[in-house]
Amino acid sequence: VDGNYWTYDVNSAGTLSRDSLYIFGDVEINNKTYKKFQTKDDVATGFYSSSLRNNGVRKSGAKLLLSGDLSLAAGQNLPINLDLTLSDFVIFNSNASDGQSLNSSPVTGTIEQTYQGFPITINYSLQSYGDETLTTFTSPNGDIYNDVKATKIKLNVTVTTVQTIGSITIPITILAPQDLIISTLYTAENIGVVYVNTDTNY
Repeated sequence: VDGNYWTYDVNSAGTLSRDSLYIFGDVEINNKTYKKFQTKDDVATGFYSSSLRNNGVRKSGAKLLLSGDLSLAAGQNLPINLDLTLSDFVIFNSNASDGQSLNSSPVTGTIEQTYQGFPITINYSLQSYGDETLTTFTSPNGDIYNDVKATKIKLNVTVTTVQTIGSITIPITILAPQDLIISTLYTAENIGVVYVNTDTNY
């Protein structure tokens, strides 16, 4: 509903901040109507708020679908900038079983950018999965919620570069294929996402 909002306390490696996420109104993307999400501040610090900020979400049966631009800046616990365009990417399915892929195939792509003066190639794969279903869930601060469904979102990344020595070009792997981000979202019925745990490894 327009005007609904959620406030999240974000703890990023001991740095505390707060995100205020709210529904701004309707937005049309590819001839479909979505609810547009905004944050109170220009920059969101948490992965979940960053993912929804300025993007559209619509409901289709038991699913929530996200369309828009997923932009994650270096400094948000990431070594690189990531800018992914999503179209009806399933971020939640209340009927999904534990471990079930929520999208028929992952979103994949390649990003070229410069990092510390070196040209790098980023190959990524983004997929969401159903996770456990909980009758009750207690958040780390002690809040208790009923009828909670968890979802995992995984971003797998490979980063490579090349080095030219004379006439020879040598490919170099900077980051072997790995899950750069694993984010677990806990969604309570009739409330929304009540807790998010995001692990970033590289």
